[in-house]
Amino acid sequence: MADSAVPVHVIKLIINWYANIVSVVRWGGRYPSQFITRSGVRQGGVLFNMYVDRFIESLEASDLGCHFYGVYVGCLLYAEDIILLSASVVNLQKNV
Repeated sequence: MADSAVPVHVIKLIINWYANIVSVVRWGGRYPSQFITRSGVRQGGVLFNMYVDRFIESLEASDLGCHFYGVYVGCLLYAEDIILLSASVVNLQKNV
């Protein structure tokens, strides 16, 4: 995030936000327990989107994906699902 010129106070806020995540599982209409989530990021959250943006930028910089009408298309994304595209198996493996 620091490389993206995100202000320090925002970085500290996000660190604190992710350090205190508690998850609750609903079972049979009840919420019997909760637990601290120590890893991962929220889908669609700030960190997830920043990671995906960087991921797409690195794929485009590699120029190993497909091109359609002069436009680079190295991946298709929907939520957390990512499909890598390449004109060859060798380049696809390099992207992986």
